[in-house]
Amino acid sequence: MIIPGMTRELALQMAANAVNASHAVGMGHLHYTAVDYTPEDMVKNERENGTLDFDYFEGRMVKLTIRCTDGKYQTYNGSTRADYQSWAGTYPTYVALVQSVLPEFVFEESEE
Repeated sequence: MIIPGMTRELALQMAANAVNASHAVGMGHLHYTAVDYTPEDMVKNERENGTLDFDYFEGRMVKLTIRCTDGKYQTYNGSTRADYQSWAGTYPTYVALVQSVLPEFVFEESEE
């Protein structure tokens, strides 16, 4: 889904929200540190084109991609699974995660 109004700063904050809502799974416990990460900490997972890609982050199972194409941001809008995207315990949908930084965001089917 395309996210109108998303900026780099908001994308980094959204990623930090997901990471902070995630927990360690399996061997991730060996790398887990109980700290809250900042948007600045998310920069190390930022690609040259602005895309943010998270599999595991400091032992936390995140499983999130915030794609950036020509300065426009988008992410998935499929179902989440708390046993896969561990942030889904706090943000049960991708829309809820987007709304953590853009409260006025409403997904419209035609945006896919």
